[in-house]
Amino acid sequence: MRDNTRRLNPAAYKKQSSRAAPSSQVSDVPVPSFFVELPSRGIYYPQDHALHNKETIEIKEMTAKEEEILSSQELIKEKVAIDRFLDSVVVNLDISPQSLLLADRDAIVYESRVRSYGNKLHLLSYECPACQAKQKTTTKTTVKIQQEDLSEYEDICFVNEDGKIEFTFSNGMNLQCNPVDINLESKIIKQIQENPAESFINVILRTTVVSYGDITDKKELKTALETIPARDSKKFRDTYQKMLPQYRAWTKITCKECDHDTESEVPLGAEWFWLVD
Repeated sequence: MRDNTRRLNPAAYKKQSSRAAPSSQVSDVPVPSFFVELPSRGIYYPQDHALHNKETIEIKEMTAKEEEILSSQELIKEKVAIDRFLDSVVVNLDISPQSLLLADRDAIVYESRVRSYGNKLHLLSYECPACQAKQKTTTKTTVKIQQEDLSEYEDICFVNEDGKIEFTFSNGMNLQCNPVDINLESKIIKQIQENPAESFINVILRTTVVSYGDITDKKELKTALETIPARDSKKFRDTYQKMLPQYRAWTKITCKECDHDTESEVPLGAEWFWLVD
């Protein structure tokens, strides 16, 4: 989900039992760490989250252990390689990787790869869309961080002190929703796969909304959300994703045969780590 929502479920980070400190024997071996700037600047995390209002996160340098995780075909097939990677490199054990906003996750993945292997991509097979010439090529990546000026939307919605996006609708009702984190992204993808005919915005509403007026019960919310006036539903559709930080990696490929330039987004998955010389 690249052109989608991307951000947070405050309940997810509390599931910390799977994250344990390394054994004393392993922890005696020093591993350098570094800090990654968070595109979210920490404002989308709830107050009791370790990243609330934090602008950086400490990450351990990649080692052979992380290389093994990222090269595991089983983990890649099950689409959990990046989750396991994050679980291994995030230094603060109070942070569950599942609670990371998607832009923050992508920043960690990108910076980890660049520090280990650089920002070059080595493509063994590339077909030019202009002349169809097939070739090998090497290119570099750049990053685009998009964050709208939130003051532009202050008459429509804002991010409250607990990291929720809060809307006030024309009927006087107040709606609060979570930005999408890794955990919520998985739920959204599953729901879309199970109900492909359902509109994307309805899935987002049902999955992210935590309250509508005084209603917080999930079953009651499902019914109540169907009564949102159409003009307010449009307001939500037009604004929700603009409120969220976006982190994108891009590359420009120049065809060796016809000099045609192609700009393309680089998926920041496990495979990206191995597109190296």
